Amino acid sequence: PTKYIPTKDHLLRDWMGLAELTGCTREDVSSVSRSADPTRSVLNRWAEKEGSSIQRFLLFLKKMDRYDVFDDIILLVIADINDYKVTKSRNVDTSMFLTMKDRELHRQGLQPQQYHASILYADDDAEFAVQVVNTLEQQYKLAIFLKQRDLIGGIIEHEATMKIIAERSNRLIVILSPAFLDCSENKYFLSFAQSIGIEQRSRKIIPCIFKECQIPYELKPLHKLYYKDSDMFCNFFEKLYRSVDSANALVLPRSIENALTVSNSTSPNLLTVPEVVSNSITECSSLPDLNTSSNP
Repeated sequence: PTKYIPTKDHLLRDWMGLAELTGCTREDVSSVSRSADPTRSVLNRWAEKEGSSIQRFLLFLKKMDRYDVFDDIILLVIADINDYKVTKSRNVDTSMFLTMKDRELHRQGLQPQQYHASILYADDDAEFAVQVVNTLEQQYKLAIFLKQRDLIGGIIEHEATMKIIAERSNRLIVILSPAFLDCSENKYFLSFAQSIGIEQRSRKIIPCIFKECQIPYELKPLHKLYYKDSDMFCNFFEKLYRSVDSANALVLPRSIENALTVSNSTSPNLLTVPEVVSNSITECSSLPDLNTSSNP
């Protein structure tokens, strides 16, 4: 049988001790014990009660002698509180988080990532597309949207890509080849970008001929960059860089001051955690595992 060693105040060190501290009734405990995640169930019930807060939750961990859990989650809790406060103060729409960079910028009080350009290419030309992205980012310091790299998991890919092309990218670099023209998805995005350029009255598309192919009708009037002519007439990447027009630099909102100040030490005696309303308890990105007991 499992052996439970209580604290000096006779508190169990697992979810049952947390249930006692949060005021769960005997009926609550009976119901929680049958759930797949008792700790989360206890916290969900407590979050609905007046007076529940992150600060009190951390105090409960100390009372249960669960400093191991405290140390594991404290920086995550601080980050979540920071996100919560910034979102509340700026009314940030978290549905705007489309790319890996968006959440990081949000933590700094900045708006979602803006791009100098997005890039569209066929899978067969991925190696060259990556070369283009690496050159523009590393040598010319541009921000390029590459959907296979940048989109966060779980979102609707087509919808997110269209939103970034329309609202968060100045240009669309199109890597043309026979394989590109065989992809209906690429042709759809190309037509979409063309319509956005007309609507915004802007030079949206930069066509780059990587391999000889039949030029799409909508691109025939546009001046094209030829990769094979790079050495003969000009430096392909230099011309592409200037075509993207980095002179029109992206200006992101200035960072606000951090909502919280974290001590260099994560000691529970030195770290001060501000009060946060109860809803934030269940919105934390990571909840502690108190489903099993740990004895210090």
